[in-house]
Amino acid sequence: MRLLMWHAKSKLYVHAVELHAKRQPLHRGTPIGTTLSTKILAALERRKRPIQNALNKFNTYRLDYLKKFAPNQVSLPKNQPLTYQIFANLSLHHAFWQDVYLYHSRAPWALSNDVRNGIQAVLTIERTNEEVLLIKQELTSAISWAVDLHQQLSNRVDFIEQQTYEPDDETEGNSITSVDLGDCKESVKWLLVQYVLRDHLSKHKKLILDWALDVAELWSKLHEGDQTHEWFNLAELIANQQLEVDVTVAAPNIVRNGEDDQDNPDYPDNSASDGAGEEVEAAQLMGMLNFDDDAPDYTDNNDTME
Repeated sequence: MRLLMWHAKSKLYVHAVELHAKRQPLHRGTPIGTTLSTKILAALERRKRPIQNALNKFNTYRLDYLKKFAPNQVSLPKNQPLTYQIFANLSLHHAFWQDVYLYHSRAPWALSNDVRNGIQAVLTIERTNEEVLLIKQELTSAISWAVDLHQQLSNRVDFIEQQTYEPDDETEGNSITSVDLGDCKESVKWLLVQYVLRDHLSKHKKLILDWALDVAELWSKLHEGDQTHEWFNLAELIANQQLEVDVTVAAPNIVRNGEDDQDNPDYPDNSASDGAGEEVEAAQLMGMLNFDDDAPDYTDNNDTME
């Protein structure tokens, strides 16, 4: 009788695999069109009759087996007749497909469904712990990258600020970058590179501030509040710097009564702008440079700072 149950259940599993394969295009999220959908539904309807016959055989064999060998389990919910609707929605990894009760093993995992569910729960917990460990590693890697990149950009900007170049210093060995920036003085190249690096540093600081709250929340859950990573000192420093900038920008200019605005020390000196000119974007500055027409094209290459 167990052999008949095993044979009927094996046929049901074959039908289940074919049914899931046939329905896969309907559930994978990509448009397949009305024509193909109609064909798939028609094919599923044609498979319904042989599946129902296999279900009837299995239900009969299982009921006969339970009445003879385990009459106290006939009324259990898991031993009720299997319908087509329930069968069609069963996952291929469902506990129903476990055949341990068809064999002669008397181990707890073979006799008790609760034990099998417990084993699956333990395995799920182990997989969850593995995922948590991976998230920890990814989080540490991400914030370490942010700290290292900020340090590299800051060091490079500070290095450029410390350099002093003579107006006629055109020594090739002192070039700040290997990228062709046109026929211009080396001092102009240094200013351009400095501007680009400052722009990247500003965007990177904004990224760190955007990450700060999420990183703090996730870190506290994964590491139980142990904020020993240098990321937190950097994020706090950048936040304080940004707060000082916001306060400075928001503060109104103080104009004393009876004084001319030009005599007010807090009044901005517009005369300095006559010689310095307006600030321009890096792309505009690049366009104002005189490039050599015979120079190789670098538009498709990544600009790499040496």
